Amino acid sequence: MKFDPELERRLTRADKAVETLKPRLGEAVREELTKVFDETLAELAGAAGDSEAALNRLRTLARELKGNAGTYGYEIASVVADSLHAYLETIEEPDDLAIQLIRDHRNSIEVSMSEEISAEDQKHLDEFIALSRELVKRAAG
Repeated sequence: MKFDPELERRLTRADKAVETLKPRLGEAVREELTKVFDETLAELAGAAGDSEAALNRLRTLARELKGNAGTYGYEIASVVADSLHAYLETIEEPDDLAIQLIRDHRNSIEVSMSEEISAEDQKHLDEFIALSRELVKRAAG
């Protein structure tokens, strides 16, 4: 295989550009996610028997976030989004507890997309992820 030095230079520049944009991207994504999650959760809480569209939007959001967060180096957010998606797959008709659990996932995603995560926040996120996975096992089983 032939090595292309020009391609290597371009890839290095692209990597540097992504690293430069990452803090702004994280902030923009956090703001947009908060808005979309909050709007959809409000719709879900107010849904009178027709929650399927809101649940589907949340499922799509969680699935896309899982991939995109990991791509941009927010591995913990990706794991929480994966847990949220798995949990959403177990819900047919959300009650108040389900909505609160979705909100807890949303809050954990927001914390996990910070540029710096404190040791205490990391510990809480790890505990949350473990509890979320256990919840999904019980709900699915």
